[in-house]
Amino acid sequence: MEAWQQLAAAGIPVIGLRDNPRHERDVPDCVAELGDLAPECAVAPADIYDDAVLAAGLPPGVQLLDTRPYFCTSTECPSVIGNVRVYRDDAHVTAMYMRTVRPVLEPDLLAMTGW
Repeated sequence: MEAWQQLAAAGIPVIGLRDNPRHERDVPDCVAELGDLAPECAVAPADIYDDAVLAAGLPPGVQLLDTRPYFCTSTECPSVIGNVRVYRDDAHVTAMYMRTVRPVLEPDLLAMTGW
């Protein structure tokens, strides 16, 4: 937060992207063992997202793009979305998934920048 406050004080707008879900298990290993739709390979949003961070408020000049809708439903953050594997390990997103989600994410990000 201190770095964001310094940037805001300097008049530099900041857009933060909320991180994608992280898993306790290597997702490709999990789906290889249990299958693409195995519930054990998904995580519950309530188990990984801390909304207290959002409730605490952001410094002036700082906006946050909540990426949760690109990765999760209301009940789970699955390992496969639209027949595309989301993760290449326990935390990193596949390039294919990012290409797939870009048409949805890009307009939201551009709306925040005003470009």
